[in-house]
Amino acid sequence: MESQRQQKGAVVIILILIIVIVGVGYLIISSSLPRKDKDSRLTSPGNLLETACQKATGDYPEWTNIDSDLVIWQTLDKSFKYRNSPEEPSVGIDSPVSNSETLIDMDFVGANEISYVKNQGNKWQIGFYKLNGMNPPDNSLVYENSEPFAFIDISPINKSEFIVFLANGNNGHLKYLDINNSKEEDLSKLPFVNNGKSKLAVSPKGTYVYLLHNKTLTLFDINSKKQIDKIGSVESIVWLGDSYLLYANQEATFVYDVKTKKENQLDKMDSISDLSFNPKDGGVLAYTQGSSVQVRSCAISKIISSKENARFRTLASDKTVIMEKEDFFGFWRFKNDWTVTFIEKDSNVVTVWQRY
Repeated sequence: MESQRQQKGAVVIILILIIVIVGVGYLIISSSLPRKDKDSRLTSPGNLLETACQKATGDYPEWTNIDSDLVIWQTLDKSFKYRNSPEEPSVGIDSPVSNSETLIDMDFVGANEISYVKNQGNKWQIGFYKLNGMNPPDNSLVYENSEPFAFIDISPINKSEFIVFLANGNNGHLKYLDINNSKEEDLSKLPFVNNGKSKLAVSPKGTYVYLLHNKTLTLFDINSKKQIDKIGSVESIVWLGDSYLLYANQEATFVYDVKTKKENQLDKMDSISDLSFNPKDGGVLAYTQGSSVQVRSCAISKIISSKENARFRTLASDKTVIMEKEDFFGFWRFKNDWTVTFIEKDSNVVTVWQRY
């Protein structure tokens, strides 16, 4: 009788272990797959966009509070220029990139300072480039790597830490890089699709990072170095503060809460792309919709301005857009509806708000 009880107890324990193993396996597999079914993730009706915009106000670095429309760009002939506002003239400056090198990426890391990535052959370098009034800009190289790559994208956490997406062949690697302490750490190995659209962006406080590649959005917690979510069929995305995202697919636009993984579907919008956000004045969103540039106020949840037959490039401030048309590339003051053409066609442009 005692041996029968022991046998039954052993069977029960084995069954419990099997259930636990299967359950854990299911969670691991399901968390690694892109999510396409949104119904189970949608929050109850409510203005999550307004909440996200309100919370975003204090999330951005203090230097972004400066009232400026500063834009820096590299022309097709590799010369560099900057312009502080539509009212001021464009200024030519020394280029940090030689004729034998290629500029890969630029991001603002201060009110008048950018980080940049350039390469020559397989060697790629990170540098800082700071405007210095009437004097030549300060230019310094801070990192160099000869690891082979076919594609690279870099997003700064601050002036010493970066997240790097490096790809060669069909393999991509997401890495954490600390240049001050000579530290590198792999975050994830990801499939790479050549010519697939990619965007890498660290959240304003440096808590999270997203990678949008080939329409798959992957989210990571930087401190824990762990993947926290994956969403499929994403066309465009932007940070709304440190813990909310706004993203669009072919059907609709969604506000996503990174902490709870809940999302709120907004009005259906066709062909949304190039999403950008500025937290000032209650929050301003800008994007391309079809063949027009749309500017939307988060505070009143309405379109406040639009420009037909144009493509949105990036926000320069809470009142100014960088956009391009067939015969135009420059500032558009959407609050006063006037434009200034100044950027050469096909230039590589960077503003403060482009990095998010």
